[in-house]
Amino acid sequence: MTGAQARKTGGLLTALTLTAALVGGGLSARPSNAAHPRGTTTGSRAISIASDVDNGMYSIDLTTGEATLLGVVDFQYNPEGITFDPTFTNLFAVDSDADLLLTLNDIGEVLSADPIIDVDTGLPVDVDDAGLTFAPDGVTLLMATTDSDGVTVRLWALDLSGGPGVDVPATFIEFLTDTVTFGDAEIDGLGTDPATGTVYGLGTEDNDSGTPVNEVFIIDPTTGDATPLGDLGLPFFIADGGLDVDPTDGLIWGISDGEDPTDVDGVGDPVSHLFSVDPTTGLALTVLEVHDIDTGASLSGFENLAIIPGEVQPPDECSGAIQVRGQKLKFGTVQVGRGHTRSFQIKNVSDDEDLFVSVGEPSNDAFFILNEETEGTLGPGERVIIAVRFEPGGRGKHKGSITISSSDCDKGDQEVKLVGDAVRPKKRHHGGGNKK
Repeated sequence: MTGAQARKTGGLLTALTLTAALVGGGLSARPSNAAHPRGTTTGSRAISIASDVDNGMYSIDLTTGEATLLGVVDFQYNPEGITFDPTFTNLFAVDSDADLLLTLNDIGEVLSADPIIDVDTGLPVDVDDAGLTFAPDGVTLLMATTDSDGVTVRLWALDLSGGPGVDVPATFIEFLTDTVTFGDAEIDGLGTDPATGTVYGLGTEDNDSGTPVNEVFIIDPTTGDATPLGDLGLPFFIADGGLDVDPTDGLIWGISDGEDPTDVDGVGDPVSHLFSVDPTTGLALTVLEVHDIDTGASLSGFENLAIIPGEVQPPDECSGAIQVRGQKLKFGTVQVGRGHTRSFQIKNVSDDEDLFVSVGEPSNDAFFILNEETEGTLGPGERVIIAVRFEPGGRGKHKGSITISSSDCDKGDQEVKLVGDAVRPKKRHHGGGNKK
């Protein structure tokens, strides 16, 4: 059980299916929709809490900036950084007023509120302008906190294994240090790309003229080194904000709080801006004003961000050419309680078109697929191996099948047949010496 699972309290936002591209003999955790027409990614949305205004928790459309109110977090708390666990079951938040780790449900109700304690001093960690994300291991919760000087940022590892209702031990990792200027890296929001294990931070750095500019940093979670990607190039300054990564396409998203005088809407009112970021250059791509879906009014005060992933949908048009090798898997004779593994290959034999594929579940429960991801896209000439395990629970002959759907309209669905025999486990005979 992971630390995140140990603290599971249930009742959170409905998790959408996270599907993936099948690329080059292995499974990629996400498709490259930005660069290739490999189906469309739909349904991803942002969750953010307007902790600088009214503690309203909103679901924000990543294509329009329209925000739907989900609920209001109790005013006794001041949620700074927020993040989902890797299974998108729990939403965690850091309360910067009482130095607590919160677990929230889908309408902003606080399910647990536990003190964050420095393991070295035994005292509460002073939390301010905190960023929150899970480390690449999917178990350790990383937290960035700003000292009272407003500049120095500390990186912490939070241990969630104790579960809700107990103190959360925090281990100091290192100060966040800008690898270019060797000064403090002023980081607010944190986010992790689960496909690459890259940890990103939203922060501020002085340019050559001494003017502070907003940048996205790549952060080493073991050393605290923060390497800037480059100026976001935004027409406004972010005094505080949040950051996260969309797992379905690897796009970085940030949000501003609207505190700076330059962070305003068309009529000069404060407004939070939602923006996507190129993970290579650090340049802001799409920039959206956050506004209420019902009234159209500009919204501000968002200091945090968490992305719920969407689903990869097949392309609307036919494309690619599917080839399946190993369409009858014979598992032979297996003792009940044991198992055999066989595999088949899916290849896109097209020279210039992508192929969307979706591998269904075996029709017989005695068989199951070992691959974590079974839906996505193969580029021209790409292939993937699908491993199937036969673990019978009872004796007799077992038969089943797996259906493979694809965007190859000429060949249609493909079928892989499965067959195996299960026998009673062999009895073990224990030898012994002659009795006298």
